[in-house]
Amino acid sequence: MTTLNTVAPNNIPAIINDLTEKAKEYAAHNYSTNTIISYKKDWAAFELWCQAHNFTSLPTTITVLTLYITDLAEQNYKTSTIERKIYAITKLHKLSKQPLSLDENFRLVWQGIRRNKGISKVGKTPLLIRALRQILERISNHTNGGIRDRALLSFGWASAMRRSEIVALNWEDIAVIEEGLLVTITKSKTDQYAQGQKVAILNGRNPLTCPITNLNNWKKLSYKSVDLPIFTAINKSDVISDNRLSDRDVARIVQKWVRDIGFDHNNFAGHSLRSGFITTAAKHSVPDHVIMKHSRHKSAKMLEVYVKDNTLVVDNATSMVGL
Repeated sequence: MTTLNTVAPNNIPAIINDLTEKAKEYAAHNYSTNTIISYKKDWAAFELWCQAHNFTSLPTTITVLTLYITDLAEQNYKTSTIERKIYAITKLHKLSKQPLSLDENFRLVWQGIRRNKGISKVGKTPLLIRALRQILERISNHTNGGIRDRALLSFGWASAMRRSEIVALNWEDIAVIEEGLLVTITKSKTDQYAQGQKVAILNGRNPLTCPITNLNNWKKLSYKSVDLPIFTAINKSDVISDNRLSDRDVARIVQKWVRDIGFDHNNFAGHSLRSGFITTAAKHSVPDHVIMKHSRHKSAKMLEVYVKDNTLVVDNATSMVGL
């Protein structure tokens, strides 16, 4: 490795430039890939808006930014989306050493938008165990696509993993234990330094919903090497490829099958698997700390997002008044 101590003095400027570029690369790793993609899209949208209205995007002014978020609000963008766009724009200005100072007028407009639009987040509908059973009953076990989808849905649900974590798995990340499977998640949203997390998935009582059974059936068809992805694409001719599924593919598969059992697919997404398991566990009175160990939530407050509606049903007064 070349260091400043091992080069001639006249080569030091080149080494400094190289280290500077490497430092920028490491700084970029501070954000997840999806976050960077979102920020790039947000900035590109702002640039186009500025061009259409004859404004300068970099540097912009607080007045222009105020007009921009007002326009977004009028187009019925969610408050959370507008907030992300504000962050992306101000962050790029800060990185460009042209920081924006959000003045009182901007804050008044932004608070007004938040009050008018509301700040509650509308999440996707959780896929509960009854709906999962209905789906698995309808999926054919005589096609490669059907066997893969059975494995993906039952494994994704039982593991309570995020869709990005599911598709990132290789066969080498799965270890067989007496009670079922031990899954190693090499990197996740809450483990950005890739220390690794483990989740145990135990054998199910029902072969239809058992994630171990369904995954083994898929492995018999698709396994080639330990370093290849577990969940891969299948073409229209039902031929299995080595191409890894994306997190959007998980959402597409979930929506396909909820639509097949008569649900509105627009209310569901890939995250419905994770939220479905957590919500079902809460409905079955599984203690919060047990759910958190499996879902890898770091605080009970985060878990409340999933279980708060269930608390309204438990010991509800309307069930006690003789209706």
